[in-house]
Amino acid sequence: MAKSIRDQLMNAGLTTKHKALKANKAKNKQAKKDKKQGLSKTSQQNNEIIQQQAEKDKQLNIIIEKKREQKAQAAQIKQLIDKNKLPRIHGNDYIRFVDNNKVKKILVVKDMLKQLQNGLLSIIKHQDNYEVVPKDIAEKIKKISPDIVFTLIAENHDQDSSTEEQDWYKDHQIPDDLMW
Repeated sequence: MAKSIRDQLMNAGLTTKHKALKANKAKNKQAKKDKKQGLSKTSQQNNEIIQQQAEKDKQLNIIIEKKREQKAQAAQIKQLIDKNKLPRIHGNDYIRFVDNNKVKKILVVKDMLKQLQNGLLSIIKHQDNYEVVPKDIAEKIKKISPDIVFTLIAENHDQDSSTEEQDWYKDHQIPDDLMW
């Protein structure tokens, strides 16, 4: 069997056992030191990777939470509309309103038409359909999602128009049966 280099050097008399052990210790110390430094470098890299992953997870959790919240809001709106929508009685009168710069119309009976014009009822867009609900329900829905509620009369209309405009139109009465 072949002898190690250390044994061969000791047999040749070029080194002593004590010197060989000392060199072996120094070699082991250096190996441990290199291993420690290598581990610390990889542990730093691992910590950075873990931090990056944690940041990605936080962002994903925020997105998931937003989707959950939107889903809950949609379910709440659906429930409010389904419980409180007025039955679809097809009448002879149309009510017209604007949705995304397009004029839409739905059939209503005269009583609904009067209530819509007086602001007691509102129109809600729900899943590409339009439903008529009481004003208080429309206000609840408007707090959740303001873009699906259509009010036919401007709130605070008298305050918004100037006195000059009011004076201009004071001699002209608007007929009750005016439809646009």
